[in-house]
Amino acid sequence: MKGRTGWAVAALVALVGSEVLATGWVAVQLTDNDYGDWWPQVSGSSVVWIGEPWDDPDVFSRYEIYLYDGTATTRLTYDHEYDAHPRISGSNVVWHGEGASSQEIFLYDGVTTTQLTDDSALDLDPQISGTNVVWGAWDGSPDEIFLYDGATTTQLTDNGNYEYAPQVSGSNVVWEDYDGTDHEIFLFNGATTTQLTDNNRHDYEPQVSGQNVVWYGWDGNDYEVFLYDGAATTRLTSNSYDDKFPRVSGDNVVWSGWDGNDWEVFLYDGATTTQLTDNGNDDFSGDVSGSNVVWRGWDGSDDEVFLYDGVTTTQLTDNGIDEGLPRISGTTAVWDGGTGSDLEVFMAVPGPAVTLTLTEVKGSWGDVTLLPRPTDANVSQFPLGMPVTLTATPIEGKGFKHWEIYVDPNFMGDANYAVIDANLTTVITMDADKGVTAVFKCGSGVGPILPMILGVLGLAVWVKRSA
Repeated sequence: MKGRTGWAVAALVALVGSEVLATGWVAVQLTDNDYGDWWPQVSGSSVVWIGEPWDDPDVFSRYEIYLYDGTATTRLTYDHEYDAHPRISGSNVVWHGEGASSQEIFLYDGVTTTQLTDDSALDLDPQISGTNVVWGAWDGSPDEIFLYDGATTTQLTDNGNYEYAPQVSGSNVVWEDYDGTDHEIFLFNGATTTQLTDNNRHDYEPQVSGQNVVWYGWDGNDYEVFLYDGAATTRLTSNSYDDKFPRVSGDNVVWSGWDGNDWEVFLYDGATTTQLTDNGNDDFSGDVSGSNVVWRGWDGSDDEVFLYDGVTTTQLTDNGIDEGLPRISGTTAVWDGGTGSDLEVFMAVPGPAVTLTLTEVKGSWGDVTLLPRPTDANVSQFPLGMPVTLTATPIEGKGFKHWEIYVDPNFMGDANYAVIDANLTTVITMDADKGVTAVFKCGSGVGPILPMILGVLGLAVWVKRSA
């Protein structure tokens, strides 16, 4: 069951709408216009994407870059050219766009935009980590890899081979090299370059997080996933079907594997591998940040977005429209999806932390349990899975005994409760309707004033006194 929370307005820009999902996540539509917005990337609470606005009827506006910083949306480009492939790290954004004669690399540092390249080569597909930017350049001869470290640009390769798909994490840069025979993986650690593979077989699409590098490679029968941890290379998969498209975050690696029938999502946590999906439908395009994993999966009619938080899998979308490539940073997931006429950008974050404070005041209510009861209209409601913090404040000079929870919140008999916490603050998880009582020592109590929060589960809280 889903509940609407209405409109959430941010400074300078309106978050188009938000929806409390059934497991405590909130989905937010970041864009709502009459043109396409797609390919979102995320870092923390900041999101960058490509938009195709028609803001000048006399000029064909091609692709522009937009940034949402957690509060407001800013359009970073106004050149009516093809600005594409944005990436983000903190407040820094890179992309490639049209220069005077070719595609060039641009960097926005949160304040100003700097053109990092100005040459006749095609400078494409930049990646960023902090102030370090990498990209590939092609000038008619084989592609080469370049690194900008916040001050200076260095050419990392110059060997006559074709270098592809550079990725960066801190000072570590990885890329794919084609020497005319096969593709191999290389790592630059800020000082020296190391060839991680040399096997006369194709190795593709390296990804890096810290000193950990992952890729997939041909073993003579099918594609498998490999991990280099800064010291040694480990083969993470060994089976008779293809495993491809790994992503890495710290020690966690996620990839898509073919099980003979469809693609499924797998997670390696540094010790063991867990199959996150097993459903007879294709699940692919996974991304990982810490223990959080997102992917898109076919539900029988279209592609939807799913999230695994280390414990539970949540379906973030269910709308009958194909969703695009999901990405995640921390607990913020993003994707693009259709709304019936064009593509828009969406974001999901955990439901807001909720705190209810019960203050005991002087009165003559006696030591009976007070309303509201769970059946009353003013019971607070929350999404399934949302944590709720309860804080008790005793009368000055008095004391607090404990929190009680009713096993059946609709039955108020004394034998129906259990003591859950003797601390002034406790946290309960809304996995069912709850009836909770704050028990104060030697005082009189009044019922708390509870906010109405739209959701699916009811929480009723009472106050009573005890010796």
